[in-house]
Amino acid sequence: MPAVMRPACWALWAAANAIDDLADDHSVDAERRAERVGAWIAALDHDVATGSSTDPVRRALVDTA
Repeated sequence: MPAVMRPACWALWAAANAIDDLADDHSVDAERRAERVGAWIAALDHDVATGSSTDPVRRALVDTA
């Protein structure tokens, strides 16, 4: 992998892990897990539209986009 592509891959990997962690959190019921995933994705949509984020993983994705 070319060095210039590595940050983008790390951002995608981190996002996949963040969503996976939200979806696999069995301390809450399935409906709540789905809500959390949906909220994270909605926040990402907002962050992409504004071009910034306070969340480090979503900020990395915004920078990658």
